[in-house]
Amino acid sequence: MTVFFLSDSKNEAKKLLLRVLDMIIPKNKITVIKNAGELEYHLRKQLHDNIIAVLVPANRSELTDIIALKNIFGDIPIILIIPDRENDTIALGYKLRPRFITYADSDFLDVAAVLMKMKNKMEDKEGAYER
Repeated sequence: MTVFFLSDSKNEAKKLLLRVLDMIIPKNKITVIKNAGELEYHLRKQLHDNIIAVLVPANRSELTDIIALKNIFGDIPIILIIPDRENDTIALGYKLRPRFITYADSDFLDVAAVLMKMKNKMEDKEGAYER
């Protein structure tokens, strides 16, 4: 399993979210991505099995850049942390069909719970294939 973590910002929210990810996912399974172009590269390079995308666009423009890639996400589960609570931004975010959406000013406890569920589900699926 791999987590694609897209966040260009260097703010406290990114640091907090990275700490949450580190508690749940081994560091060597987290790919930190800085922009939509880099995300596209990784999405095209890897098979889509066992990938979770945690996307933290810094602003609406960056969110729009990510949405332009929605056709290459396939069935990758997405956790989206949107930059603001504006109705237009929320509507844009739903175009990605995320499994979970929250806000950048959150404490990310909900993200931890959702990520843990996704991880356990993927591990159960991997275990079923090995039998």
